Amino acid sequence: MGEATTTETKSLRSMSELVTVRQVADCLPISRATIYNLIKDGKLKAVRVRGRMLLLNRDEVCAYFGL
Repeated sequence: MGEATTTETKSLRSMSELVTVRQVADCLPISRATIYNLIKDGKLKAVRVRGRMLLLNRDEVCAYFGL
């Protein structure tokens, strides 16, 4: 699981309840590809909206990464 600094954690925690893959990748030291793989493997849940966009629950992401 990933490690994040306090600043990165605060940034993710301050976002809205639903976050995009890009927002997560921008806040944590992991790539978008890694996030997509976690979703594909069933380790993170995501909802597809507008055809292509995936949204994740911010609190679930924080819990997964131990933030």
